[in-house]
Amino acid sequence: MGRIIAIDWDRREARCVVASSIGGRRRVLAAKSVPMVDWTQGGQSRADVAESLRAVLDQANAGRGTVLVGVDRASVELIHLTLPPAKPNELAELVAMQVFAQSQTAEEDAIVDFLPLGPATEAADRAPTEPVPVMAAVLPRQQMEAVQAACAAAGLKPSRVLLRPLAAASLLARRLSPQQGACLLVCPVGSEADLAILLDGRVVFQRTVRLPEDVGEETVAQRLAAEIHRTLVVAQQGLLNGNTVDQVFVFGSAEEHSLLVEAIRGELNIGASVIDPFEIANGPDDGPPERPARFAGLLGMVLDEADKTHAVDFLNPRRPPPRADRRRIAAVLVAAAMLAVAGVGYHAWSDIAAADEEIQRLTADIKERDKLLESTADARAVVEAVRAWESGGVVWLDELRDLSLRLPSGRDLILQRMTMALDRSGGGGIELTGTARDPQVVVRMEQSLRDAHHEVRSKRVQEREGKGYAWTFESSISVVGRDKASYLEPQAAAP
Repeated sequence: MGRIIAIDWDRREARCVVASSIGGRRRVLAAKSVPMVDWTQGGQSRADVAESLRAVLDQANAGRGTVLVGVDRASVELIHLTLPPAKPNELAELVAMQVFAQSQTAEEDAIVDFLPLGPATEAADRAPTEPVPVMAAVLPRQQMEAVQAACAAAGLKPSRVLLRPLAAASLLARRLSPQQGACLLVCPVGSEADLAILLDGRVVFQRTVRLPEDVGEETVAQRLAAEIHRTLVVAQQGLLNGNTVDQVFVFGSAEEHSLLVEAIRGELNIGASVIDPFEIANGPDDGPPERPARFAGLLGMVLDEADKTHAVDFLNPRRPPPRADRRRIAAVLVAAAMLAVAGVGYHAWSDIAAADEEIQRLTADIKERDKLLESTADARAVVEAVRAWESGGVVWLDELRDLSLRLPSGRDLILQRMTMALDRSGGGGIELTGTARDPQVVVRMEQSLRDAHHEVRSKRVQEREGKGYAWTFESSISVVGRDKASYLEPQAAAP
């Protein structure tokens, strides 16, 4: 493979890691950073990304190689989805449809890639009827064009555009033991910190938080400990499959983050330790740079490129396989038929003509039968729907009244969508989608709804940009069929 060059940047600096991978041997050659170069035009100062990249590449003696570009979490929208059972080659199309149906910000030309979640991601490990949880990543087209323009101005042609937090999590997964279970990774980068929860070495939840600037280390540690606690609360809502996070790993040098480790151990009562990312990737000959956590994502990108195990690649996203060209297939079949006719002579031609007439007759017969089925489809659908509705054993108007009494007030939670449906095995299901001021509001809502007749499960609780109702959620309620009189019992109407 030769030389690998991984780069990323933020508003403060540009970073670069240069490595070599030859014959299975990997070696980090350089890890450099330079402050962001500014240029002034019309009295306004702006970051010159291209000039900064040229400077850091010269400092690292990068030369030529495979170029990997990392983008931060703020540039990407992450959406957790639960897809119906599907084959691996069908997932890309299902993800695209769900993303554009659920996201209010994703445009039609946005780039979508996804990461299957959970321990069983391969088709051989997953039951044919098992739903498929995925984390979709959406990169706006204009953001991709800005990345490519900056690289082109610096004389670079990217081979991959990757998500930095997932690459950092991949680096930690190389350090974890198979018995690690669930853990949380904290990777500080500039004025941000990437938080990722891993279960059995796979990312199941990721978010990035902005840290206060121009304040003391103790204030930053307290803020980051509070965000870690909030992340753990969200992850416990169905993302860990009953597991518990019992260890927090912080990327950095041995001298860093002592206050943060003490805050995690004291306030959250969870084990915490600091890991130097260059101990995992074997640092360059001149030693690791200061604040090594800044390079964790780049190191993960380099190792993933050597193993071809990138979680998300916006330049080469997963796409459905190309459909067969029916016209080409038809042309081949016609040519084969003509050759067969020429070979067997007139008698064979007569047999084929008779067969064609029979095919046309059967085709016309099939069309007539299809028309008959279509004409009765609506009536049969109505009959089946009424039959299923009556046999479900759920009084939906009373269920709706019961649900409205139990939900929190509009000051704390707003429902955006509610879907009620019958279950073939009896009872029914209710899907709730909405926004809340705090994840604890969602926890209290689910505790209020859960009883002998209702089973509540969180499908997604995710923080979004903005103030007020800053958390979105999806909850699923399984309803057990019961008689109408039971809705008049005191516990059924109690909030």
